[in-house]
Amino acid sequence: MTFRFEAFWLRNNQFITKVEEWWTNSQQRGKNKMHTFQLKLKELKGKIKKWNKEEFGNIFLEQQRLERKMEELQQKIITEGRSEEKRKEEGTLISQLEERRKQEEILWRQKSSVNWLREGERNTKFFHQAMVQHRQRNKIFSILNSEGQRVTKHEEMEQILVDYQKEMLIEPRVNRNEAIERICNESPRW
Repeated sequence: MTFRFEAFWLRNNQFITKVEEWWTNSQQRGKNKMHTFQLKLKELKGKIKKWNKEEFGNIFLEQQRLERKMEELQQKIITEGRSEEKRKEEGTLISQLEERRKQEEILWRQKSSVNWLREGERNTKFFHQAMVQHRQRNKIFSILNSEGQRVTKHEEMEQILVDYQKEMLIEPRVNRNEAIERICNESPRW
């Protein structure tokens, strides 16, 4: 099962503190610093998954459970009348339901780009028009060459972009030891 960060975790005040605590208290030791780092990440992933299951469970099932509980409470209020205890219970349920709905909203907003791509594959008229508009907005009509001159011919723009990418992908001959050492010194001590 893949690990995905869920943005609604950040709504829990304890999340960042727990992650810091799990990371700091990890006893993982590897063959070298990078291996230790990988082991700590793997351990952290497991702890976050367990925490998510315990803290949130299935937010959709929990929301349904809360909605059923709210319906039952409202039926009791109708048949037995409103009391201070029922009013407090109703307020608590409303707060819990609002939190679950907010979590669901955040979850769907986070997944919307994936859903957009999946739905767009159906090639409906709406998605086709949206893609055409997107393509028009992202069209490049001209670029500047290395001398600062504007180029508008497709073949020339293509060659400039290819040359630029080739230049970007060339591995510079530099000594990385200093940068690696600096990163290791800035990383938390294991």
